[in-house]
Amino acid sequence: MENLLKSRIVSFVVPIMFGLCGSFGAQAQSGGEPFRVGIIASETGAVSFLGDPFIKSVRMRVDQINQAGGINGRKIQLFAYDDESSPDKALGFAKRLVTEDKVSVILGPSLSSTTRAILPTTEAARIPVIYNTPINEPPPGSFQFSVFPSEETSYRVALQELQRRGVKRLGVLATTDTTGESGFGWLNKLAGTYGMNVVGSERLDINDKDVTPQMTNLRGKNPEAVFTALSGAAVAVVCKSYVRLGMKQPLVFSTGAVTTNFPDLLKGITPETLIYTIVNFRYFFVRKTMFIKYSMAFIIFPGGFGTLDELFEAVTLIQTGKISQFPVILFGTHYWAGLVRWLQTRMLGEGKISPGDLDLLLLTDDPAEAANAVIAAYEAQNKGR
Repeated sequence: MENLLKSRIVSFVVPIMFGLCGSFGAQAQSGGEPFRVGIIASETGAVSFLGDPFIKSVRMRVDQINQAGGINGRKIQLFAYDDESSPDKALGFAKRLVTEDKVSVILGPSLSSTTRAILPTTEAARIPVIYNTPINEPPPGSFQFSVFPSEETSYRVALQELQRRGVKRLGVLATTDTTGESGFGWLNKLAGTYGMNVVGSERLDINDKDVTPQMTNLRGKNPEAVFTALSGAAVAVVCKSYVRLGMKQPLVFSTGAVTTNFPDLLKGITPETLIYTIVNFRYFFVRKTMFIKYSMAFIIFPGGFGTLDELFEAVTLIQTGKISQFPVILFGTHYWAGLVRWLQTRMLGEGKISPGDLDLLLLTDDPAEAANAVIAAYEAQNKGR
C-alpha cells in the first residue's frame, strides 16, 4: 500500500518540482543544460518503507519525462542519496547536493528528524525542499514546501477526536529521536488545551525490539488512551506489546504507521479498542485522490456538500471506467430516499444518465447488508491473487 501511496504523492510533487526548477534554476542552469534535481530519502534504515518506494517512483517518473524529451527540451539529471534514516547522513548529503551537485531543488527526506537536520543548510543556500513529512508549517517566504499539514495540526486533530470521546487521562509513548522528542513536546503542551492530563509517559529507542516494560508502566497509570509519537519498525513493536498485555485503551498512531503490514499488526486488537491512524492532508484535492485511490468500497452516511461531492465523484469515476466498480452504499434510507427519487425521475427521466447507472448505488439501513456488500466486493477483487 505504501508503494502506491508514495507513487501517488509523486504525481503531485513532481509537477511542483518542475515549476521550481523553472523558477529557481533558470539562472543557474542556462541553455540546454539538464535540470539538476536532488533526492534524499531512506532507501534503507528504520523508515525504508517510506523512502524506498519514493525514490523508485521519482526515478520512474523522471525516466518517462526524459524519454519524452524532457521539459522544454531539457532533460532532468537526478542525484539520489540514501540517508539510511540518519539525520547526520541526511545533512551530509544535503551539503553535497548544494555545494557539489549544484541542484535546483531537493525532494525528501523521509523522516521528520532527517528533514529538520537539512533545512538550515538548504534555507541558507536558498534551495527549495519539498518534503513528505508533517513537521512545522513552512514559514512564509521560505524555501520549504510540504504536502502535509504541520505536526501541530496533526496532533490537534487527534486530540480533538479523543476529547470528543471523553478522554481525560492520556498516556504518551514516544521514541527518543527527534521525531519522538518533538511529538512528546507537542502532546505535553497541547493536552491541557483539550481537557486532558498526561498521567504517564515512556520513551523507547527507534530500534528497540520490545517495549513491554514501558507499556506495563503506562498501563499502571490507568490512562484512558495511549498516544504514540513514533514511526517505522517501532509501530510493530508497540502493537505486539499492546496485544500481549491485553490492553483495551484507544491507541493513537500517526501517518508513519500506515505500511503494508499495518493490518497484520492489528490482529488480536478488537475494533472496540478504537485504533486510530491520523492521516491529514494540507490540500483537499490530495485527500480526495487518496480517498478514491485506495478504497475498495464507499459507505456514504448523511452529510453535506462535501459528502455529496465525494459521492458523485466516486460514482462518476466508476461510470466512466476510470476506476474499478465497487459498492457505493448510501446508508440511511430516510435521508437519501429523496435524492434517489430525484435521480430516477429527473436525471434518468430526462436521459441524463442510463438506467444501469442507478445500479451503482445501494440504499440500505441494514449494517449487515452493507458489510456483506463490502465483503463480497473485496473477495471478488482479490479472487485469484
